[in-house]
Amino acid sequence: MWDALRLHKAHGGSQLVQNAVSIQGALLEESFWPQANVAYTTTTDPGHVITYTVDQLKRHSWTFWFQQTGQKATDSSRKFINSRTGADFALKMMKLWHAASTRSKYNRDNSTAYRTPEENSLPEIVALMKIFQRRPRILLEPPDSYRDTLTDPIGITDTPVSDNCNATSWGWRNDEHSDMKTLPLYDIHRWFSGVFKSETEIIK
Repeated sequence: MWDALRLHKAHGGSQLVQNAVSIQGALLEESFWPQANVAYTTTTDPGHVITYTVDQLKRHSWTFWFQQTGQKATDSSRKFINSRTGADFALKMMKLWHAASTRSKYNRDNSTAYRTPEENSLPEIVALMKIFQRRPRILLEPPDSYRDTLTDPIGITDTPVSDNCNATSWGWRNDEHSDMKTLPLYDIHRWFSGVFKSETEIIK
């Protein structure tokens, strides 16, 4: 959905849809960050301040993929609703895969080829490290510990460009991924009503 909205904007389109609703999205949070350099502090890695430029980020991450200048996916929709929990087991496993990947996370190769959806799938380029948690991996540190240094999928965190909805406040279980179809309607009705009635902008 999101790349279709981005491409629509890239080809000169205006608003295409009234509401774009993401439910437990498996997209990396940095893909919705603004197109800008990313600077890391020395909070957890003293003496190793690093800044990745926009050009470098285009080579080794999915940062601002949906917020690229002139092709912001969010400009194709009047409203972006992000329904999320805090500990979705499937998205936590996604983070675990990223932590276990041999691809560079701490020191990224800034000379690699530019990202393209044809040559790389989203899982092949691992998540960025969180701004205040960048650090090298400790010797023999297991992936389930190191994954805490990595950014989150939007299904378990807020994004700066959306109306973020905590699905657990409407009956969704915090560590579940598909409660809209696995829970009885009487248990999940508040979530359906909250997301698709209260939060959406109905066409007048």
